[in-house]
Amino acid sequence: MSTVTVGLQGVVCIASSGRATWAATPAANIYSGTAPAGLTAMNVVRNVNMTLNANKADVSSRASLWKLTAMALQEASIDIDIPWTPADSGFQALRNAFFNRTSVALAILDGPSATSGSQGLWADFVVTDFPREEPIDKEMLLKVKIEPTASAVPPQWVICN
Repeated sequence: MSTVTVGLQGVVCIASSGRATWAATPAANIYSGTAPAGLTAMNVVRNVNMTLNANKADVSSRASLWKLTAMALQEASIDIDIPWTPADSGFQALRNAFFNRTSVALAILDGPSATSGSQGLWADFVVTDFPREEPIDKEMLLKVKIEPTASAVPPQWVICN
């Protein structure tokens, strides 16, 4: 029987320094290797939703008789819910990235970075949305949206060894 991964096992890890490639050589555009040193789990994170998709290019011709599609650029968008905790270092990193218009290196994994088989997206991200919800009967909640940005190391899908 297969093991099912539940959302509670997912981890958002923040890099303590600049981002390096996860592994030297990818296989089928997937990087496998030991997680870089300096990754710290952001334990204050509540919910994470990662959307991955590819833009489409129309490659049809009059000879094809069918509309033909090819994958173009891939894109990622990650929504992160965080209780309003300004004293938390992960909260501060995302806040500072938004207001300073800088990037933050994050790994969005389905398990701890030290666990073999954990996988996810490793990239430099910009914070594109930073809304705060203030419901009258619940805690204040930050609903951050992050998206990969240009950097020396392109976004990588990684598997921890």
